[in-house]
Amino acid sequence: GGPVTGDARRGSIGRWAMVLILGGAGVAAVSAAAPGVTGDRPTVVVLSWDGVRHDYPDRHELPNLARLERDGVRAGRLVPVYPSNTFPGHVSLATGTYPDVHGIIDNRFYDPQRGRYSYSADADWIEAEPLWIAAERQGVPAATYFWVGSETDWRGQGTRYRIAPFDGDRPTSAKVDQLLEWLALPPEDRPRLIMSYWGGADGAGHDHGPDSDAVAEALQSDDA
Repeated sequence: GGPVTGDARRGSIGRWAMVLILGGAGVAAVSAAAPGVTGDRPTVVVLSWDGVRHDYPDRHELPNLARLERDGVRAGRLVPVYPSNTFPGHVSLATGTYPDVHGIIDNRFYDPQRGRYSYSADADWIEAEPLWIAAERQGVPAATYFWVGSETDWRGQGTRYRIAPFDGDRPTSAKVDQLLEWLALPPEDRPRLIMSYWGGADGAGHDHGPDSDAVAEALQSDDA
């Protein structure tokens, strides 16, 4: 729940909406906060917490996530794309299409023409237009922070704001600081779409299992 914390921040941001996407093998739940104070143009912030199983929000004390659900909405169920892995899932979220359409069919695969794909940062592997490009094309300033497929320009076009290359050791707090910095910009400079990837419980789940204390600690850290 980082992008709007505190009345002072809230007053400088204007009208906003947050979409928080929790993803395990795929997308598990979505919580969206209703718009805050009124303003001329809304801002949408999309956060992805990787490796979050559908029942994690109910198994752990996550007060800020609970606040987003209480003040917004939570989906009762969602069906992930196949294969339900990080890269095809995130590109599906960004393009609104299935892997057989957008082309990112797994985290790693072999293409007979281009060769081996392995967690590639090259956006031109994506065969469908990402949301941030659609936004920019229509005059909506966009910002991306480590979202899959956003690290380079797509077919010659990028976003007004972009943090790259991916750094798995970057703390969530640094991402929050950057998001708040973007949201505090004057209205004419502020991105109206922000999409950011967070590690969530992905590493902890892979290394220690879904019932581990490490998963709880990772989730509580992102929640804070």
